[in-house]
Amino acid sequence: MTFFRILFFVLLLLPLASPVLAKVTLGVVPQAQSLLSSEGAAQDFARLLEREMGEEVAVQFFKDEKELHEWVSRYRLVDVAAFSGGYLAKQLPGEFFRLEHPRPGTGNPAEHFVARQGLYPWMLKKLQKSFAALAQSGAAGSILGQSTSAPSSLPLPPPASSPPKSPPPVETRDEPKPEVVAAPPAEFSVQETLEEAAEVEAPPVAPVTEEMLDATDQGEAVDFTSPPDLPTTPPLPEPLANPLPLPVPAPLPAPAQPVSPSAPPSGEAVMTMTPGAGEEKRNPAGDQPSYAVEQLAENIYAALTLPGGQASSNAFFVVGPEYVVAGGAHMSQEAVNHLVTAIATVTDKPLRHFVLAHHHRGYHHIDYEFPAGVDLLISWPTWKTMDEEKRKPERPAFFFTDGLTLKLGETTVIMTNMGRAHSEGDTLVFFPEAEILFTSDLVYGESVGYLGDGYMEDWLLALEFIERLGAKQVIPGFGPPSDNRVIVAFKTYFRALVSEVLKHIEQGDSLERTVRSLRLPDHAELKGYEQFLGANVRRAYLELRENFVP
Repeated sequence: MTFFRILFFVLLLLPLASPVLAKVTLGVVPQAQSLLSSEGAAQDFARLLEREMGEEVAVQFFKDEKELHEWVSRYRLVDVAAFSGGYLAKQLPGEFFRLEHPRPGTGNPAEHFVARQGLYPWMLKKLQKSFAALAQSGAAGSILGQSTSAPSSLPLPPPASSPPKSPPPVETRDEPKPEVVAAPPAEFSVQETLEEAAEVEAPPVAPVTEEMLDATDQGEAVDFTSPPDLPTTPPLPEPLANPLPLPVPAPLPAPAQPVSPSAPPSGEAVMTMTPGAGEEKRNPAGDQPSYAVEQLAENIYAALTLPGGQASSNAFFVVGPEYVVAGGAHMSQEAVNHLVTAIATVTDKPLRHFVLAHHHRGYHHIDYEFPAGVDLLISWPTWKTMDEEKRKPERPAFFFTDGLTLKLGETTVIMTNMGRAHSEGDTLVFFPEAEILFTSDLVYGESVGYLGDGYMEDWLLALEFIERLGAKQVIPGFGPPSDNRVIVAFKTYFRALVSEVLKHIEQGDSLERTVRSLRLPDHAELKGYEQFLGANVRRAYLELRENFVP
């Protein structure tokens, strides 16, 4: 009861303590470090950072660094924080992203500004560039370390004008690419696809052992629970026996015109992700920097992310007789507008439906802003995750429990709710006539991927199911289109990581020891290996340890 009372109290404080409309929240413990030793210095630095970034920056003060750490890593309501060197030295690798010190030559270089895990990639990149610019210009030198208690009258011009911004991110981390051996194709039908999806969605609960990894080929499933985070609402309702039919929509107006934003990085929560094979040769479709378009079959297209664009995950679109259906994830307003522009290079038909493959809890600044006339098609778990954010969905939505089939002329679009895997609810999209599969972030090409919100055993079962479909073409969440080999390659890496983590748990190794010592030399060539392996190991350890029985 005490635990729930504390959580209830925290929830009551959230509307008062966290600036809802601020794009970036800076967390500070005055006197804990010499960087921002007073509230006045913190306010002045926030104004300086706001000018450099062209984004709204709000300041939140905390009584001690432990409380600040909770708001950065657990509640994820603080995006940037200043910590003392002593406190940072006690943290595990991968806990934060360290930003360049804005005052080179400071007396205590161990003190640092850090960004939280789970920041949207373009925001993380913007922070890195802004702190690097402050370090180069020395503009922060007169602020950092000042001890006055009142704000100084620092003459700063107003923030640079920019397109309207969404509320700040509150969640997860990264994504990137592989290449391996082919798996044998499989015969299947639309009905078999939906039946197998229902079997994978609800595996029976069982204790976890290392041997269970080998049992997944026989379809044995183990349920895992995630480590405690912010409280959630009551459990999902019982799924329907059959997928919900989709009503025939009436004609709707064309989507809004795109906005031209500044260029961020590619990949989710990626700091310096290099382009994948062939990405340098891809050209953007139309007047936008985020997507290249590749036709995979008649009326079916892959929208592939480009380095420097606003998109962080691949998308797809299919052109029907009257309108277009598209799908993807991590859709900021800019990414949506850029996708609409890319679609316009292929057809003048309007975008009518968007399949939101998944949503990461806390990312309430993305997946909410779609043009007028665009309805969402989403699984029930994804809808629940979005509806529990402090920002509520505004667009009309059709949600489904098991799956949903849409007929667009000669093209069939099968959406299957895979349940929890990469996130709390992942949707698989299959085009049976062309044998094309859109996996979103269930599969990464040539990359270690982002496992920060993942459920390891459920994800592995999902990969087994996806591989058995034997699709001729696969659009992964990250990387170029491929065939079944991209699924096999990612599953091989994924199983190796989970297996090694289980060995450490069996040996009684602590989380810190596991994160520091676990290496996968056979997969060291994958993109994001150095940056994100530690964070992936951390999530796998915490998630697997919950139900581990030696």
